Amino acid sequence: MTTGGHSAEAQELLNCSECESSLEASSHGSARSWHVRRAVILLTGGCLLGLAGVLLWRSDALAVFGSAVTERQSEAAAVQHEYVQLSATQHKIHRAHGKIVQPKERHSKHATTQDTTHQSSQVKHEVDARNKSQARGRIDRDVTIMTTSPATGLWKWSHGELLEGDAWFPGPTVEIQSQEKRQWIQGFGGAFTDASAYLFKQLNPAAQEKIIEGYFGESGLAYTMGRVHINSCDFSTNSYSFDDKENDWNLDAFDMNLARDSSTLIPFILQAQRKLKTRNQSLKLLASPWSPPWWMKTNRNMIGSPGPGLRPECQGVWANYLGKWIEAMKQKGIPIWGITIQNEPLNNNPFESCMMPAEGQAEFLAWHLGPTLKSWHPEVKIFSFDHNKGQLFAYTNGVVYGAGGQAAQYLDGVAFHWYEGDLFQTVQMTKQNFPNLMLLSSEATYERWHFANGVTPTWDWSHGAGYAHAIIGDLNAGSSGWIDWNLVLDVLGGPNHVGNTCDAAMIVDIRQQKVDYHPQYYYIGHFSKWIWPGSFILSTWVEGSWKNWYNRPYGICDGTDGLEATSVMRPDGKIVVVVLNCGWTWLDFRIRVDKGKHAMGGKVPPQGIQTYLLPKIN
Repeated sequence: MTTGGHSAEAQELLNCSECESSLEASSHGSARSWHVRRAVILLTGGCLLGLAGVLLWRSDALAVFGSAVTERQSEAAAVQHEYVQLSATQHKIHRAHGKIVQPKERHSKHATTQDTTHQSSQVKHEVDARNKSQARGRIDRDVTIMTTSPATGLWKWSHGELLEGDAWFPGPTVEIQSQEKRQWIQGFGGAFTDASAYLFKQLNPAAQEKIIEGYFGESGLAYTMGRVHINSCDFSTNSYSFDDKENDWNLDAFDMNLARDSSTLIPFILQAQRKLKTRNQSLKLLASPWSPPWWMKTNRNMIGSPGPGLRPECQGVWANYLGKWIEAMKQKGIPIWGITIQNEPLNNNPFESCMMPAEGQAEFLAWHLGPTLKSWHPEVKIFSFDHNKGQLFAYTNGVVYGAGGQAAQYLDGVAFHWYEGDLFQTVQMTKQNFPNLMLLSSEATYERWHFANGVTPTWDWSHGAGYAHAIIGDLNAGSSGWIDWNLVLDVLGGPNHVGNTCDAAMIVDIRQQKVDYHPQYYYIGHFSKWIWPGSFILSTWVEGSWKNWYNRPYGICDGTDGLEATSVMRPDGKIVVVVLNCGWTWLDFRIRVDKGKHAMGGKVPPQGIQTYLLPKIN
């Protein structure tokens, strides 16, 4: 770890001038090849006449595809050689079970280097691109590109050009329809847990600022969303609620001061809010209960839930409890944007939990929580489910049509987690059948079984690519945002009061007062830094690339996924395109907008992600 907020390996990648020159060379080389292909096709196209012309075109096309295959084989060998050279100058890369595993961090001269590269403002690059266009006296066609991969480094910037018109291309093509707008984007964010707040409080002001700026500042991920637990969760240092008085039906003993959270969690949230205000943004905070107080539970314990966990006679008081908690947070200066009815309602977890089948959730929402929040906090959005994708459609159907259809009037959306695998088709089916409900990916993380060493969270490139794969799939399927799990964890992946340790985008060493960024951080930034709240997902698909249709354990992607992409139109009219290559060879591709009215070539590295900011299209 380094005082600059990056591991030694990450620091070297950020500072690697060879990486950046390699990226520029590949970008310019791709642009040159694009112009050459375009010129050749235009010249030969005019000579193709009748049947002979068709046969000649077909012959030429087959020749191009054959040479492309040969080129891919050569590139594969070149990439392997490139990795060997990179390991000698930057960092060691090991291949294990189809993923890149970072070795244990080492001490080097870079360990104390203050990082500034990642704070290069994208505004500067947009202004540079606009100035270039104005100097040439024509419309803005410059494209700002940001790349992250093991071969090129982290958040490397370059420029390209969006061309008018189209040209034939034999490889993968990202097709975008700028007039086909889909769901509205709420934003991106992470979870304010008691564990994260406990660690944050122990850091010095400089380290705290690295976290706040890194997540919520303009130079960082520019988050605008967050999630917070009501009462304790597994990522708390202990179990607690705000009213432990048995059968307190009027909630006279409810702690409106929220004393348990007032010294850690609440100050953490307030500091993030202050940072957002400097960007003229506000925090959209999603709240989720893991368990009611012990005396409202059927098992008389916040831990576990062998069956439906909420006592039937406690449904009314539990709804009032949630309303009082929202009011108490308001009094602390923290408005709540939305609430999920119950975290993981289908799990009997070995920590705070409360099982609630779909019909039971529909009844609780229709007769208790819905009316309570509508009269007390009508601005707060209500989300159902908040569990794994596998049951997303069935559970949503049960809530919408349960309780005689009376619950649907209070329901704003459905939240889901990633722990059962991709299942993007289930998200898509839910959106298609319930188009008026907002879908929101509310939790994702890598559990201990995913750790490269099986013990502690370490640098692992595959974790970044896995996050990007999930975000692209969820956005294309209908999600309006993406919320990571813990904002901050320690070097052991905790604290967690039941030992359920996980990875996080930021890991802190309290003893050394250091903050370390993991690959997830950089890959998330390819979305959150560029896709503003209020953007619209555009109809986007990839032609000419393979696709993995099989479900796998969560957070995994590889070469069988081919080229992946999503795109949005921002409020300023610019189009953001994100492409991902989880494979082991470079991929040449084409971006094609509105059936070829505009196009450009691209080249994405192995295990690489790129963001393209296209100019406003008239």
